[in-house]
Amino acid sequence: MTPADILELLRAAMSLGAMLLNLGYRADTQQGAQAMAAKIEPAHREMLTSETGARLLEALIIDEVLLRDLVQQVEEVQAHYRYVLLNARDANERRQADKWAEREICDHLSRIRARNGGVLPLAALQSVWESYGCAAAEASRRAWAGSPLGIPEGKR
Repeated sequence: MTPADILELLRAAMSLGAMLLNLGYRADTQQGAQAMAAKIEPAHREMLTSETGARLLEALIIDEVLLRDLVQQVEEVQAHYRYVLLNARDANERRQADKWAEREICDHLSRIRARNGGVLPLAALQSVWESYGCAAAEASRRAWAGSPLGIPEGKR
C-alpha cells in the first residue's frame, strides 16, 4: 500500500467515523463497517469493506485528522529526501540527507505510535519504520534522554 493509498483510506475512515458519530453506529466489526460503507462514497466503499479497512478501524486510536497530517508530513519528507539525493553534489550531502530523513521520518512515525497505543496502524507505516531504522534510532534517543547529563551509560 502506497502513502497515497494510506491517505485515501484515511479519508474513507474519516468519512465513516463522522457518520458513526452522527448516527450513533458502531463499526467494530467488518460487518459493521460494511453496513456503514453502503452509506458513503462508492470510491471509498471498497476500501472500508476490505480486510485492511476493517483492521484500520480496529487499530485506530489516534485522531484520524492528526494521522492524515502526520502521514502527509512523512510523504513530504520522503519527497524532499529523494530530491536531495538526486541533486546532491557529493557523498557528504547524501549522508547528511540520510541522517536528516531518518530523524524526521522516525520523529513523525514515533509521534503516530505514541498517539496510537504504541503501534503503527498500517503495515505500510511499519514498513517505512523498518526501512529508516526507526527502532534503533528510538532506542538510541531513549538511551541519551534517560541518562544523567544526556550521556548514555556506555559513553560515560
